[in-house]
Amino acid sequence: MKVFIENSSKEMSSRAAVFIKDEIIDNPRAILSMPTGSTPIGCFEELVKLHVEKNLDFSKVICFNMDEYITTPKDNPNSNYYFLDKYLYRQVNINRSNT
Repeated sequence: MKVFIENSSKEMSSRAAVFIKDEIIDNPRAILSMPTGSTPIGCFEELVKLHVEKNLDFSKVICFNMDEYITTPKDNPNSNYYFLDKYLYRQVNINRSNT
């Protein structure tokens, strides 16, 4: 396992986004398990930026939540799916059937 230490959350978010970008480019059908919470927001913002500015293609990527509340509907603001939708899915060209 490689451990990366950065000087700031912004630098770590950028590094994580580049790592994910490289995986998507190497494998357009990448399967990603995505976390929620405040920590990954910077990474998601960087991924959106890469999508908009560099045409990073999410169309074949499959994403799933690391965890979810079983009884909480996807459209509930308290669900993890809603979080990922807000910060990532609706801002990139991911196929909704792949989320």
